[in-house]
Amino acid sequence: MVIRVHTQARADVGALFRCHHESITAQLRRSVPADDVLDLVQETFRRAVENAHRLDPDRAGAWLNAVARNVAADYHRRRGRQPDRASTDRYTEPVIDLDMPHQVADRALVADALSGLPPSQRQIAYLCSGLGYTVPQAAAALGISPTAAKSRLTRTIERLRH
Repeated sequence: MVIRVHTQARADVGALFRCHHESITAQLRRSVPADDVLDLVQETFRRAVENAHRLDPDRAGAWLNAVARNVAADYHRRRGRQPDRASTDRYTEPVIDLDMPHQVADRALVADALSGLPPSQRQIAYLCSGLGYTVPQAAAALGISPTAAKSRLTRTIERLRH
């Protein structure tokens, strides 16, 4: 029975997401900053897939709500323990070598583009592009999972392209 539920839960993760992502997103919006909601929704469903063997299909919504509460609690614990974590709110200037005059214009364009990003996206951009951190290093500095960091970096790059 447990093996069937585990296999079925993994196979039905798309259906599970479609049925419950809105309620999980709403729940997390009430407890964490807006910039981090999507990352934590992703983390909730990642943990759900990882622990699918514990899923009772008749109580999937309640179980996912509990997982989301745990994800939010972990998020707040990490933030509480790491008050000096990497933050780009204080880093508004991009890291560019200004040896060449044409780079002044490039610097202004980059600064303008970065100023339009939410703080969480500015942070990942600064750590990965400005400081040369790898995604796992940036994730550790920000107190998020590497999967969440990769997702955040991808969204940041997509946003900067448009």
